[in-house]
Amino acid sequence: MNQRSLIALAIIIFLSFLGGLAIYLITPFGIGTSPDSVVYIGVANNFAAGRGLTTSTAPGRYEPLTQYPPFYPFVLAVGGSFFGEPYQAAQALAGLVFGFNIFLVGAVLLRLIQWSVWPAVFGAAIMLLAPPMLGIHVMAWSEPIFILLCLLSFIVLSGSIQRQKFGWLIVSAVLASLALFTRYAGVALVTAGLIGIFSFSRGRWPRRLVEALTFGSISVMPLLALLTYNQQAAGSATNRIFAFHPVTRAQLWQGLTTLSSWVGLPVSLPTYVHLIVVGFIFVVSLVFALDLLRFGLSTSGAYQLGNSPPHFIVLLALFTGIYSAFVVLSISFLDANTPLDDRILSPIYVTFLILVIYLVSRYIHSRKPAVWRLIPGSMVLILLVVYGASSFPFLRTSRASGIGFSSPVWENSALLQEIRGLPVDVAIHSNVPEAIYLHTGRPATRLPRVYERSAAQSNPEFELELLAIEAKMATEKAVIAFFNQPGRIENPSLEDIEAILDLEIQTQAADGWIYTLTNPAGE
Repeated sequence: MNQRSLIALAIIIFLSFLGGLAIYLITPFGIGTSPDSVVYIGVANNFAAGRGLTTSTAPGRYEPLTQYPPFYPFVLAVGGSFFGEPYQAAQALAGLVFGFNIFLVGAVLLRLIQWSVWPAVFGAAIMLLAPPMLGIHVMAWSEPIFILLCLLSFIVLSGSIQRQKFGWLIVSAVLASLALFTRYAGVALVTAGLIGIFSFSRGRWPRRLVEALTFGSISVMPLLALLTYNQQAAGSATNRIFAFHPVTRAQLWQGLTTLSSWVGLPVSLPTYVHLIVVGFIFVVSLVFALDLLRFGLSTSGAYQLGNSPPHFIVLLALFTGIYSAFVVLSISFLDANTPLDDRILSPIYVTFLILVIYLVSRYIHSRKPAVWRLIPGSMVLILLVVYGASSFPFLRTSRASGIGFSSPVWENSALLQEIRGLPVDVAIHSNVPEAIYLHTGRPATRLPRVYERSAAQSNPEFELELLAIEAKMATEKAVIAFFNQPGRIENPSLEDIEAILDLEIQTQAADGWIYTLTNPAGE
C-alpha cells in the first residue's frame, strides 16, 4: 500500500471514529426507540433474565419470539452484560456498527479503485453524513447490523471465489446465516451468494455444486430449524398471514421519493421531477454497467481497468436486484404494512452507493479530458453539502429532544407516573404499550387494532377482541391506560373503545387516563 493509500485509509478510520462518536453525542437520552425497538429490547431483557427469546405482554406471561428474527435481541442481551442492560448496550452497539459500516464502505472502495484514493474517502464521507444512514443508526433497529453482516459476507465470499478458499466459503456462509437471523430479507444475500458461486467459481460443476450446497446449508438450515420450532411452539413461523395485497400507489410514491431523496431532492417537488431524476439515475447506471460489460468481455482478470468487474461488485449488483424483488413480494403476499422508506431500503442505499462510486470511477478513468473527473467530484461535494444541511438540524433536534420513545416527554409523562404506582399484579392494556414497558419496565398488552396494516384491511375482529379484554378485566386485576397521543391509523380512538365497553375513569392525568370497568363481575 503506497503513501496516498495509507493517508486515505487514515482519513477513512477518522471518519469512522466520528460516526461512532456522533451516535453517542446525538443520543444523550438513550438510543432512539420505536415500537419495533421496544420489542427487541424486551426480548433481550427476557433472554438476559433466563426466559429465552420471548416476548411478554402481561405479568408472568411469556411467548416465543416469532415475528422478528432473534439475532439482534440476542446481541443486545449479550451486550447488556457489559453495559449494564440491553437498552444501554443498544446505544453502544449503534455507535460501533455505524463506525464499522463507514469503515467497510471506505476500505472496500479503496481496495477496488486502485487508480485513485478519493472515491474511497468520498464514499466514507457520504456514509457519515447521509440522512438515511444517520436515521437508521441512531435507532435500536436491526438494519445496521444486517448491513454490516451483508458487507462482511460478500467480502469474504468474493475472496473465497477469487482464491478458491473453502474455509472462507464457510465463514461467508456463517455470516449469511447471522444476517438471516437478523432480518428475513437475508434470503436476498443467500440467493445472490448461490448465484455467485455457480457463476464465478473456477472449479468444475461437481465442485461448484458442493460449494453451493455447503453455502446454502450453513446459511439457511439454522433458520429453517428456528421457523420449525416457532411453528410448533407458537403456531406460527413468522406471525404473518399469506394473502395477496399488491403494492399500493402510496407505497410506490413513498419508494420513489425515498430514492430521489438520496440525491438530495425535496419530497415537496412534483411527481414528474422525482420520476425524471430516478429514471435518469437508472438509465445512467445501466449505461455504465453495459460499458463495463463490454470492456470485461475483451480481457480477463480483476481490479484493473479493462478487465471484468470484481466478483464483489457483481455480488452487490445481484443482491440489490434480489433484495428489491424480495421487498415487493413481501409487501404483496406477507406484510402490506412494509413502508418503502429509508429504513427498509437502507441496504440498497449502501450497495448502490458502492456500485455507483465504483462504476463512475472506473468509467471516468478511461476518459482523458479532466472535465470527466471534475464533474463527478463536484457533484459529490454538492451532495455532501446537501446531506450536511439536512443532517445537522436532525442532529441538533435529536440531541435536544430525544428520538421516539427515548425522550424527556415520555420520561416525564404524568400518566406513566401513575402507571408506576399501580400494583405489580395489575395487567395493563394500552394504545402505547411500548412507552409503558420502556419507561416503567412493566409489560402491557396492545389494545386491538381497528385496522390491520399488514393485511391492508379493517380488523373484522375488533369488537370481539375488545370484548375479550372486557372479560379478562371482569375476572382479574386489569386496567386500560389510554394516552392522549397522536396514534397510528391502526390504533383505536377513545370513542371506538367507549362505544363498546362501559368504562369509568380511575385516574386522569395531563396526557391520558386509566380506566376500569364500571361494573366488574361480582360487584
